[in-house]
Amino acid sequence: MIIFTAELSFLHIHLCEELHRRSHEYVLINFHEVMKTDEFFLLSFEELLSIVSSDQLNAPNEESVYTAVIDWLKHCFDEREQHATKLLQHIRFPLMQKDFVMNYVEPESVVKSDPNSKEYLMEVMKYYLMPEERKSLISFRTKERYPDGVSSHVFAIGGGSLFAIHSECECYNPELNQWFSVSPMLFRRSRAGVTAIGKKIYVIGG
Repeated sequence: MIIFTAELSFLHIHLCEELHRRSHEYVLINFHEVMKTDEFFLLSFEELLSIVSSDQLNAPNEESVYTAVIDWLKHCFDEREQHATKLLQHIRFPLMQKDFVMNYVEPESVVKSDPNSKEYLMEVMKYYLMPEERKSLISFRTKERYPDGVSSHVFAIGGGSLFAIHSECECYNPELNQWFSVSPMLFRRSRAGVTAIGKKIYVIGG
């Protein structure tokens, strides 16, 4: 009976570890949806730290990661203020848009109270204002995240028909076998050159 109990305990530990691993992978892949749920605000500091520090985090942009962290901190700020520094140091500020940094990061009281905030803002300024020096600024905060387990998508961008040239863009998800619309281009283009760099698609000429 003692052996049986020990075996059950061993099985229980490994089942819990497997469940935790799968849950963690789910959050990494579906972060943008998870951050909108009430359950997101119940994550422990350790759980959130392991998520935002991961290179495999699948987020539409670094702005959404920053927003999620700030929202989580403010949800119970008196209790969570102590965790701000450790969480913010894993936000990849140089990968954000300049306007977002100036309008939402620089004025944020949570960021201002962080002793490293000046360092983060200086890093962003150097990254954008001195592109020739970017090689010397390389750190984990300047590195794009590359999530595992995310399927490739096919984008159909612009193009022409018998009567018109289009600006519309569509995306095909092979896992769901579905097409859906994404934001159109500002200009109508046909026979353009298209490339993907990081998480952005560039359309040139046409």
